[in-house]
Amino acid sequence: MAKVIKLKNGAVLLYSRNRQSKATAFRVGIFRGGYLDKNTGISHLLEHMLFKGTKNCSNDQLSALIRDNTRTINASTSGDYMLIRAYESNKKLKDAFKLTADMLINSNFPSEELEKEKQVVKQEIIRANDDIQRKASKNLLISAYNYPETKSSVLGDEKKMMAITRKDLLKYQENNIVCENFFASCCSSLPAFVIKRLVNKYFIKNLKSGIKNEFNSSYLSINGKSKLVVEPMERQKIVLKVAIPTFGYSNLKDNFLLGQLLNYFSGIKGPIFNHFREKKQLVYAVSLNRWAYRDDGLLVFDIETSKDKINDCFVAISDFIKDAKQGIEQHEVDRLLEKIEEREDCYIGHPVDSCANIMFNYLDHNKIIKSREYLKNKKYLTKKTLDELINQVFTFDKVFVSVAGPVTKKDIPNINKIISIIKQ
Repeated sequence: MAKVIKLKNGAVLLYSRNRQSKATAFRVGIFRGGYLDKNTGISHLLEHMLFKGTKNCSNDQLSALIRDNTRTINASTSGDYMLIRAYESNKKLKDAFKLTADMLINSNFPSEELEKEKQVVKQEIIRANDDIQRKASKNLLISAYNYPETKSSVLGDEKKMMAITRKDLLKYQENNIVCENFFASCCSSLPAFVIKRLVNKYFIKNLKSGIKNEFNSSYLSINGKSKLVVEPMERQKIVLKVAIPTFGYSNLKDNFLLGQLLNYFSGIKGPIFNHFREKKQLVYAVSLNRWAYRDDGLLVFDIETSKDKINDCFVAISDFIKDAKQGIEQHEVDRLLEKIEEREDCYIGHPVDSCANIMFNYLDHNKIIKSREYLKNKKYLTKKTLDELINQVFTFDKVFVSVAGPVTKKDIPNINKIISIIKQ
């Protein structure tokens, strides 16, 4: 079990013990990600600049310190947070914490390196804007949840990102890298009090107080009516995403059962593949996925097809739902139970995995770790409970559709027509 240790001014340390390892996995960061950036991408750009020099060492000196004194170190930015993650032997942990703290708190964003790094991020933005799957997913997220924050890209708009100055980064650093936003997640064989002492010494002692950021994407709830969004893109194929509302991952029992149903629909029997590919030759690729938040989620048909087969795909979804409502066979339930046992036999804990899991669990971002609580409680996995859940999930009142590719809205039925096809 993970410990949640409250530090000064709202800072948090998440700790779990792994006595078998002689190394420590840790993540340190701030609750301030790209969703609050107003599409500038400043959080992501700052993450890149953490590796470009601090008040205590130049870019070249920092690179040498990272190369010579750390086992593995990297950084990332999401919609909610920006962090540095590392995995280091316990003998070198003190130095790793000292170096990481210097990067997070004392980066000085040299102007010459900033201009170089903006070109790197610019290429990431260009690639992202050219990614048909990413475009379709983003449009689906915005249409289903309709929160102003979700409209802000973590990478940012190219022009806004290129306009960011060193002064902007320094102001961001001053306002956001503060105790109230700080968190650390650690999995180590070292006792909790040792880790707490190191975090206090290198991070908390050097962080000032500030204002906490409140937005947490885990609490997104479905907002608004059914909606169709079309993104014209010059491509040979179409990406079609059709989503229906489901419960979120705070509903532990049903969340676990739905995970098993997704294994069944997409893996064990492959019924979704059979409907779209084998029976009707409609698609290049198809999968059934789930986007889950705390209380609300989406079940997403993710389809790659051609322009002339879009309408047939909606009919195929309807046929798939009708077939699913016929129920699941007992021998298929038995196979799901076998799969759980196989996964339990293969799963071995690792400090890096544990460090990530306790962080995601604390942030309410990880449906997987919560589902694991039910893995050994197989009494819930019966034909009756699965049949009941299938009918619950596929009795829906809203549909969200995102299409990207060589189409316009005129090529797609309106949302009411799509709903009538799917629910017929």
